[in-house]
Amino acid sequence: MKTFVSTLLLLLLSPGLLLAQHEIRGRVLDQQTGKPLAGVNIAVEATTSGTTTDAEGRFVLALPAEEASLLISYVGYVRKTVPVQAGQTALNILLEPDNILLNEVQVVGFDTHRKLQETAGSVAVITEKDFDRTNRISLKPVLNTIPGVRVDQSNLANTRISIRGAGVRSNFGIRNLKIYVNEIPITEADGFTRIEGLDVATLGRVEVIKGPASSLYGAGTGGVLNFQIQRSAYNENSLSVGALGGSYDLARLSTTYRIGTDRFNAALTAGTQTFDGYRAHSTDKRRFFTGSLQYFPSEKQTITVLLNQTR
Repeated sequence: MKTFVSTLLLLLLSPGLLLAQHEIRGRVLDQQTGKPLAGVNIAVEATTSGTTTDAEGRFVLALPAEEASLLISYVGYVRKTVPVQAGQTALNILLEPDNILLNEVQVVGFDTHRKLQETAGSVAVITEKDFDRTNRISLKPVLNTIPGVRVDQSNLANTRISIRGAGVRSNFGIRNLKIYVNEIPITEADGFTRIEGLDVATLGRVEVIKGPASSLYGAGTGGVLNFQIQRSAYNENSLSVGALGGSYDLARLSTTYRIGTDRFNAALTAGTQTFDGYRAHSTDKRRFFTGSLQYFPSEKQTITVLLNQTR
């Protein structure tokens, strides 16, 4: 008897429960392009109800009879809360793209952009973290970790680099290798390059291209090194002072100014460095000034100015 009464009450209340809800249909679009967004998460606030949009950006959702709020979320777009009136059956939602600052991604060294894993040639990349593991005085400890690359330095004023044997016969300096700084070639017409004046402390990335792929930069090129100077962070405006001391009377003092905006990026470093060396005639004393200035007139244009003076 109790079971019969409970069933009867449930049947009597069911139409009321059904009448307490209504169905709403809608579509989610990109605010800038008007294109439909698939897979957008739509949840009813303060409930466990929800759904996602289909390939055309459409959705169907059952809502309570009273007013409700929909929570809209999608990767790459700003979260949005949309109120729904009681009895409302149709709704179009526009989502605004969210500008998220991500780590910088660079793919350089070929005529077309491609991922490192998709590159047929041998390409090695030295990042800022690799530089931070050294004292940032010499390229030798960081470049010698790359297979096929050898750096010889009798002192800080004489650097020889060879890639798979290319350039190994040079008595001083670098030969048969193309050297770039921020995509600007610094190799002379006869194939000779001196990089002793390049301040290692200002570098943030090095790309080393070995093998036949380096021929994209010129016939007879045994390899390519593309040095990238550290860029200032977005909205950065800072002035810093650095000091370093080490064995053999190594002493370095530098000052760096950085600024980064939507259209302009600059990093300027000036300082002095002395090093007595571990052998005779290896003393190095220098005053240096290094700068990288970049102006972005548009999304497809970049004007770069490099400043480098060492005495």
